[in-house]
Amino acid sequence: MKLVDVVVRRAMRIRAVRVGSKAVMRFLQHDGPVLSGHMAFTALLAAFPFVVFLAALSGLIGDAETADHLVTSLFQFVPVDVAETLGPPLASVIEERRGGLATFGALGALWAASNGLEALRTALNRAYQVEKEPAIWWQRLQSIGLVIAFATGISVVSSLVVLGPLGWEFIERLAAVDSEDELAFSVARYAIATLFLFLMVMALHRLLPNVTLRWARVFPGVVFTVIAWLVVSTLASLYFGSIADYQATYGALGGIIVTLLFFYVSAAIFVFGAEINGWGLEAARRRAHVKPPVEE
Repeated sequence: MKLVDVVVRRAMRIRAVRVGSKAVMRFLQHDGPVLSGHMAFTALLAAFPFVVFLAALSGLIGDAETADHLVTSLFQFVPVDVAETLGPPLASVIEERRGGLATFGALGALWAASNGLEALRTALNRAYQVEKEPAIWWQRLQSIGLVIAFATGISVVSSLVVLGPLGWEFIERLAAVDSEDELAFSVARYAIATLFLFLMVMALHRLLPNVTLRWARVFPGVVFTVIAWLVVSTLASLYFGSIADYQATYGALGGIIVTLLFFYVSAAIFVFGAEINGWGLEAARRRAHVKPPVEE
């Protein structure tokens, strides 16, 4: 049994190395570094409109204070330097547009935020070798619908994170709890947020590219994306917070540079995860003697 276990572990390691090397080759062949830069820039441009629309949606669900708390909670999952760079400008924009968030301002923000998803669509179509795309108007409608769905989901999940401490205080009044219970409660809150992130990435892989994919086919790349992003986000927070001295090089632009760098690395992780799935899909097509691409 021990020999079998050793053989299985070695086979898994070899397969992981093979898949990783193929994904790296595809990442470079499909201009992954260039696409990641495009996605990072587009994400920065779309971040403000998306948060404005998120604030509008949250304001409709609750009050203005609830919207502010929900928007603030988004920065709990990014490095501190990124939050300090984007937080004040976003707060200023939301405050200035408070009166018209639920009208044409939110509609314009919705349209602008959908541009970010179009950049993701380009990367996914490249990774899955999609040659024929649907009509532009259908792609835009789909992106707008996803922005609305994601904003609604983020509002709900953020409520769990933000309102979690209040819920814990209520539980403490009803029953005797200890520190271990509080830790479990906190872990559960962030586990739900991580699960929602996983489902969002799964939805992007399934809905954006013009190719029919099974859930199992996109699972490996999505798992890699979520885990790698969480690890990189944590390490980036430690690095920028205690080691890096980017202000000595970039001065007042240091926060912007760090934000763009974080967006770039996040985009590269997303593209690399898609290339992992793309290689698996290509290998399956070869085994089944199916000529790519499989179009909807």
